[in-house]
Amino acid sequence: MYSAIDPSKVSIMMYDGVGTYASGSYVPLYSVTQCNFGYDLPKSDVNILGHRTESSILSGPPSTSFSMSRLWGQGKDILLAHTGRSDLKFHLGKIAAAGTRLNSYTGISLTDGAISNLSISVSAGEVPSISADFIFSDNNFYDLTGAQNGTGAEVLTVIPQTGIQLNIGSQAGNNVVISTNFSMKFNWIKEPRVNDPSSGQRFLMELTRPINYTANIELTMDDYMIDRFSFSNPKTWELKIYESSLLATYTMKNPELVGESVNFNSQGIQTVSLQYRGVG
Repeated sequence: MYSAIDPSKVSIMMYDGVGTYASGSYVPLYSVTQCNFGYDLPKSDVNILGHRTESSILSGPPSTSFSMSRLWGQGKDILLAHTGRSDLKFHLGKIAAAGTRLNSYTGISLTDGAISNLSISVSAGEVPSISADFIFSDNNFYDLTGAQNGTGAEVLTVIPQTGIQLNIGSQAGNNVVISTNFSMKFNWIKEPRVNDPSSGQRFLMELTRPINYTANIELTMDDYMIDRFSFSNPKTWELKIYESSLLATYTMKNPELVGESVNFNSQGIQTVSLQYRGVG
């Protein structure tokens, strides 16, 4: 079986609820390299004494999963701007003609979602990338009415020419950053509730404390000095991405150095790996 859909007409669109590009409109997301969506329903058998088992009931909230990886784009970060919100909307599939509406036969429309994990990865000589995992509410994670065609516009990805800069507290010198990964975890739970007549939801999503931050850094070991196991708070952790000028800054809240390792190989290359953790 062969698909007759032109790949150039397939897109992932995100509803812009905060005005990053076009408030109240769907925005096509450029530079997406991978996405995946799935769900499963936890069911338990209903066993009644003296009767054959013929039915089952929903025994917990539906488990939904949606993940996305994309190349980092110059300018505003639409995913970062929507962290902490539980009303995210997406459309996965075919792009409709201008001014028309997409329906359930031209893709998958998702609604009532939230970002559970967001990760930024940067390596020397490569385009930075962003990965995100999402969670959706129990019975409103799909939309059969579809979505309008996107009217906003993201900025296309650029390859930073200057590179990256890290401020990691007490370390200073000529140590070259090889790579870094910065992640944020948002702790959403599906809390069981008595049905709300206005919504009909059995499980309501709640964002609980804290937001967890983690980072891993790999450096060349030129004049590196071990940090004397000073796992103290606060330290500074700040990632800056440059081209000819500063493009973006990502900051960890309440960072602590929680691990160091020194690596040697037979080619004479020495590297240091640092692990940071923060909460906010």
